[in-house]
Amino acid sequence: MAMDTRMPQQARRRLHPAVYKAIVVCMIWMILATLGFLGKSQGAPSFWYEIVAGFAAMTVLLPLNLWRLWRRDHMDEAMPATTARNWLEGEFQTWQERLSAKAAIINILIPPLAAAVAMTLLVIICNIDKA
Repeated sequence: MAMDTRMPQQARRRLHPAVYKAIVVCMIWMILATLGFLGKSQGAPSFWYEIVAGFAAMTVLLPLNLWRLWRRDHMDEAMPATTARNWLEGEFQTWQERLSAKAAIINILIPPLAAAVAMTLLVIICNIDKA
């Protein structure tokens, strides 16, 4: 029986920058879908839709700002440059357990992607219903 002589790969604790970009893209998509309601309503004032878009913008801006502040304080622990493909092949360490990087990405991107898709479908359904 041959022993595995490979060294255990150290799990990454930081997300690849492409993950943050994907989150921002999903949230911008949701904001644009939310703005699809503007001017389409007969009864509700349009400022309600602007408020919803503002809340959606805050879901991007607050975590982004917190990340920037954290990053500024931890610049000495710079993440080694790696491609997204190499990052996806590794493991990601959460506070609970180690996950494959692909599973971590899926768990991270499901909520903003689901929100963007749901908002888009809601706009499409409302516009079909009014036609």
